[in-house]
Amino acid sequence: CLLLYVKYFQVVIEVGHKAQRLKEPIGEFLYKWNLFLRSADERQHLDKLVSKVVFNLHETFKEPC
Repeated sequence: CLLLYVKYFQVVIEVGHKAQRLKEPIGEFLYKWNLFLRSADERQHLDKLVSKVVFNLHETFKEPC
């Protein structure tokens, strides 16, 4: 006899960024960027569900020297 129990759940994930202009540029860098991934529901902890996040920049983004 095989007993199969499947539980479905839904998690809403917010992906975003914040940019803050630096008071003094660091080399050619003018901004401090923060990228984030968080659950829309603070009771849901993404560290139990997500082990890695990869952000890919658009191909037209110039890499800093």
